Amino acid sequence: MKKVTREAVRCFMYDEKKTTGNTTILVEGQVTKMLLHGNCIARTNPDKGGRIEISDAGWRTNTTKERLNAILDYCKVGRIYQKDFTWYWKDGEQFPDGWVAVK
Repeated sequence: MKKVTREAVRCFMYDEKKTTGNTTILVEGQVTKMLLHGNCIARTNPDKGGRIEISDAGWRTNTTKERLNAILDYCKVGRIYQKDFTWYWKDGEQFPDGWVAVK
């Protein structure tokens, strides 16, 4: 895992504002967001018990997958993997479009 990813996930999990390379962690009131190239790929949702939600934001790149997998690793809920240009996670389910609750 790249240093930028480790630092971004740490800041995201501890609600700390930070910009590291192409990744920005924003804290807006009770919501913390992870932005990659300006696209929100992870957020906390205080209306749902502070649960973490992730999305590829329409960009299924290796960098997006790395950031999301780092969050999934932190939460200990599996990983995203790719086969024949299709993203999968959990028990072989296709990774959905839109927001997905992680924890």
